[in-house]
Amino acid sequence: MQARAHEDYPPKDGYENSRQLNVVARAILIHPDLVNLWKKIGYHEICSDVNELVMQGALLTLFPPTPPTNWIIPDVNSVVNRLRQLLDLGFQLTGIVMEEAFHLFEHRLNEIGDLLLSSFREIRRESKSTIASSCLIQTMKPERNHRKFDLLEFLINRVDQPEVALESALDHYNVTFKFDVNSLRLSRMRSLSVHSNFYYWVLKKYGSNSRITQQCFDDILESRIWIDLKLQENPGLDVPEHLTSQAFNAICSIYLEFCNDGIPFKANYLSYLKLAENEEIIRPFFEMNVPIIFDLERNPKLSFDIIYEYNRPEFKITKITQKHRRKNNKVIKVNKNEVKEWFKIFKNIYYDHVPVSNTSEVFRRYLEESWERIISSQNLEINDEGY
Repeated sequence: MQARAHEDYPPKDGYENSRQLNVVARAILIHPDLVNLWKKIGYHEICSDVNELVMQGALLTLFPPTPPTNWIIPDVNSVVNRLRQLLDLGFQLTGIVMEEAFHLFEHRLNEIGDLLLSSFREIRRESKSTIASSCLIQTMKPERNHRKFDLLEFLINRVDQPEVALESALDHYNVTFKFDVNSLRLSRMRSLSVHSNFYYWVLKKYGSNSRITQQCFDDILESRIWIDLKLQENPGLDVPEHLTSQAFNAICSIYLEFCNDGIPFKANYLSYLKLAENEEIIRPFFEMNVPIIFDLERNPKLSFDIIYEYNRPEFKITKITQKHRRKNNKVIKVNKNEVKEWFKIFKNIYYDHVPVSNTSEVFRRYLEESWERIISSQNLEINDEGY
């Protein structure tokens, strides 16, 4: 209260603070003609300055957080008419406004989600799928922690091509490898492109062999390797400088969660894995993936303990999810040509005479153990064409 008492008004920097903007937005909702008065005196930016606050306030008036006993849920026409009154004044129903509305009412999506979507479609003259795809990108922004998956489920279930929309959204946030092995060492910071809970949702919904799950893992793997490299440089630290403990736990735990669900490792991962010294990074590849690639004996129940403190939201299994996971969680047998390529890669690394600094001792030890198993395997059929 004291801070408010000493608050300068008008502010010295000429900009309203958030509390003052909320007051302005409420005033507009009560007396919309104020907008025209402000424009007459030269304040032409009034609509853009408080656009989200006014549009959100209008929706909260239509759908009060604590509805009175005599409240009747408005229909699409009522919502559209109220929003158009504001649009006529110069406000806009932007993608941000729509997504923020869904986020605001996430706990009530079963009740009013489709009503909002139909209203937005009427105003925007776009399909529900287009609107949901646009909102999906906003929902994925890194600052969202996704403590619940209700909004993600609501949006993705209203998109015509869910995996295409997700792939586009991942590309929007540049979810992929960002560095080569040399520049990764020099990078001051490498954290996840979006929140780890979103990656967890993708893994549980689409399974380990989905293309979008694999794209998420690209981002996770590079972040996990970066952590290991920084701790190699500073062995006295538990967490790299510039990285919070929460981010550290999120990256380390989501890496193992993907591994425990059987995420396939791609050949281009090896140049990064070679740098790692932490066994929990290397073991999943050699103990889970290598036996599948070369048809070696493996433990199908193998999983890795996750010692990092990080709570994941509950994921509800639906019939659609079960269908996705059955399709994408099967262990895919590697064809002979791919086995030959993997054999060539292993052989080149095994006999590599590049200085040891390019390959950690821990990686080389696991490689040598696996190489002995590979070349002695009765299941391996490699011809003499240079292999």
